Amino acid sequence: MTMLDSRVQASGRRRGGGRAGRSGARRPVPLWKSLLLCACLATVAASPASAQLTPEEARWVNITWDILVLRPIGFVQTVVGAALFVPVWILSSPAGTSGEIADILIWEPYRLTFERELGRY
Repeated sequence: MTMLDSRVQASGRRRGGGRAGRSGARRPVPLWKSLLLCACLATVAASPASAQLTPEEARWVNITWDILVLRPIGFVQTVVGAALFVPVWILSSPAGTSGEIADILIWEPYRLTFERELGRY
């Protein structure tokens, strides 16, 4: 052990200027970022290929895209819209626009998620 190593050990500091308790390993990428990247890459990768698909194949691509990407996004929009509706409703009640607000925040995402035919945008 050199003189410098013994001083660093005595002072409690770590070499490399790192924070105490961190091993230096990178944190994993969050799941939502990975899924967003995959969705973007799938869209770009499928664009030239979709021009060569038969109508039946294109229909199945649209249905798959709808089930895997658009419906979950619509579900999240519906839940977030319902959560936002409560405070907005309190503010919009005196003006009498709560019906319009409910249609925009809750019913439009609901219809797009649950009532729309699969593969139809």
